[in-house]
Amino acid sequence: MIAGTYILSGTLLLGTAYLFHQGALDATTMTACWCIVLIFASAGASSAYLTVSEVFPMETRAMAIVFRSTAPGPRAPADGASKGGIDAREE
Repeated sequence: MIAGTYILSGTLLLGTAYLFHQGALDATTMTACWCIVLIFASAGASSAYLTVSEVFPMETRAMAIVFRSTAPGPRAPADGASKGGIDAREE
């Protein structure tokens, strides 16, 4: 299901890009196409999150979020875990 929804959303996005390149879409139809793509992509992301939440314990997921949030680089957050906003250590 996860792979299927991602493949479907990717295919729909490619179809949207093709129609945009052909000049067949205006602002309204482009927005409608993106909404349809988003519905399927969010279904895939939601099912992936639920799968991960059943496989990994909460502490493991929390540590993964903290490590990713505090990693240096262009995707690091401006606030939050990098400034002590999240603490996954057990007290």
